[in-house]
Amino acid sequence: MAPGYVATQKVIDWWNAAPDPAAARAETMALHPGGRIADPEEIANAAVFMVSDECRFMTAACLTIDGGLSVRQHG
Repeated sequence: MAPGYVATQKVIDWWNAAPDPAAARAETMALHPGGRIADPEEIANAAVFMVSDECRFMTAACLTIDGGLSVRQHG
């Protein structure tokens, strides 16, 4: 899996350590076309899918779950 930014404690701590936490948060959100980052549950749902019987034939694939970040960065 290739998740983008996820609202984890590590990301929140990173924002809070910035000189201007609100600006750091806004900058991160602006990187994503949807204007937000993933909730941990959204990444967990993809992981559950990948190990489920609904995904039996997916092999050696990278599932990008980044809210469009990679499209904006590399598109």
